[in-house]
Amino acid sequence: MHTQESLIHLTYQASAAIWVFVAITTVIFFMRTYSRLFLSKDPINWDDFIISLSWPLMVVLAVSYQIALSTARKSTASELPGTYPTPVFWALFTDAWAFLSICIPKLGVALLLSRMLRPKRWLKITMITYCIVLVILAIVGFIITFTQCDPVAGQWNPWKYPEVKCWSRNIQLEYAITVSAMSALTDLAFSIYPGVVIWNLNMATWKRVNAVALMSLGFISFAFAIRKLYSNTTLLGNPDIITLLFDAIQIGIWNNIENAFVLSAACLPAVPPVFRVFRNAVKTHVSSLSGSHKEETETAGTELTSNSRRITLKEEFKVSSERQVSRERRPAEFV
Repeated sequence: MHTQESLIHLTYQASAAIWVFVAITTVIFFMRTYSRLFLSKDPINWDDFIISLSWPLMVVLAVSYQIALSTARKSTASELPGTYPTPVFWALFTDAWAFLSICIPKLGVALLLSRMLRPKRWLKITMITYCIVLVILAIVGFIITFTQCDPVAGQWNPWKYPEVKCWSRNIQLEYAITVSAMSALTDLAFSIYPGVVIWNLNMATWKRVNAVALMSLGFISFAFAIRKLYSNTTLLGNPDIITLLFDAIQIGIWNNIENAFVLSAACLPAVPPVFRVFRNAVKTHVSSLSGSHKEETETAGTELTSNSRRITLKEEFKVSSERQVSRERRPAEFV
């Protein structure tokens, strides 16, 4: 059984973990946005809109999860009715919202791969249709989370609503596990398919290796999805309110990290032009500094030469003057 101390310790671990990934993904997202708006010659497409929508969805997930963590730290086992309903609500909201924030970017990836790799018509339709179905299932999953109890608030505050009537919790969990498994398979497929296509292209080996490594981030997303899938199974049965909150927060960690990797994988293919622009700007700056230093050195050398010449002329003039004075003071010679 989990204790209040272990719960608080978990909240600090979770905060430290998720915001690092959110920050990195945010930087990658804005680099992609800049690249698509200012560096790409391709017109804006549907995948751009879907991926752009995915970033605020990720932010909502992270913020709601942080609220769950912050309120969980203030909860006490001695005052369950007054302190536990709020963090339980936000933990459940976070896990439900993850349906949307994780599945919607995958539709953007499907559209992106269809545009970049130009697959056969049947494969293109299969990828996009599968992801649309996944998004629909995610929306249904979000709705189920908040309709399985009557009254709805009785799900996270059974003390205030002791007459609450709910479906078996396993119904919603089994649904979540099914959708999570489908989502994990999507991560795996979107890692293997582009890797195979890119590896068979007629291009330099190092370019193929870089491209395949870039697209293989989906394997990492797949690993986190499997870990989250296992965590979902811990909620099966009828756990007490403290265990429910602890396990929901633990699932939230994997939801946030998977979401960050999915969005990063969707954004990274458009990021390399930004690095090229930055590299060229650095080279130009270094060249200008080198040119300025060379010019200053040449100017200093010219001034030094001019000064040396002036000093030499002065010395010659001084010697000539001394000789003239010496002649004038010499005694007259008589013949």
